[in-house]
Amino acid sequence: MKAHGVVVAMPQEQSWTLTIETNVVVDDAPAHVLAREAATAELLVIGANRHGRIAGALLGSTAISVIEVAPGPVVVIRASEHANDVWPEAAGQVVVGVDGSQPARQAVRFALAEAALWGVGLMAIHAWTKPPHPGLHTLEATGWLDWSFLKRHAADVLAESLAAARPDFPKVPVTERVVNEQPGAALVDASAGARLLVVGSRGRGGLTGLVLGSVSHGVLHQAHCPVAVVRPRSPTEEKQE
Repeated sequence: MKAHGVVVAMPQEQSWTLTIETNVVVDDAPAHVLAREAATAELLVIGANRHGRIAGALLGSTAISVIEVAPGPVVVIRASEHANDVWPEAAGQVVVGVDGSQPARQAVRFALAEAALWGVGLMAIHAWTKPPHPGLHTLEATGWLDWSFLKRHAADVLAESLAAARPDFPKVPVTERVVNEQPGAALVDASAGARLLVVGSRGRGGLTGLVLGSVSHGVLHQAHCPVAVVRPRSPTEEKQE
């Protein structure tokens, strides 16, 4: 069943309107339906409850499957404590996780575009951790080991990841943040009070970089704001840009 021509006015500061088409599908798996519809969409949005499970029949691994096969960005919006406060108008800046990879650079461009759309700033985060080798900690304790080189490298990685897209969004204020922390924890902490958290994925076969394995579940299920997962563009899309 489909309904056409539903027009919704945007909240207060937004002057444009949006026409919505609704489509109810029966006797088909939610993941299949969403993946099929996403093939021609610029953005796929999935709702979830505040306990981290995707609402209704779309649960856990199914949601991850949709994220992995969707050809474009996917936003997961988890319900807040208050039903009418899922995406509050007072929400702050956009946050993006950066690890120096090509998917992360594309996530940066998406995040900058979203920040420009909403008229807010962008916080770009690169998290680094010390190698878990007991001998290194012994050297550090005796003063023979200085981690400053890793900090400088991390700052360079972040700056380089922002360099290509940043000039295209000159009006977006960008805050660069390098932290010595686990990536998932750093992103979840930064998502508090944010409007949107953006991470990259490799598109096929699972998530990578900042959202690998358990970190992906932590970010998607523990973030305090909506999470956008951005897949890399194909070579054809790169040429069309």
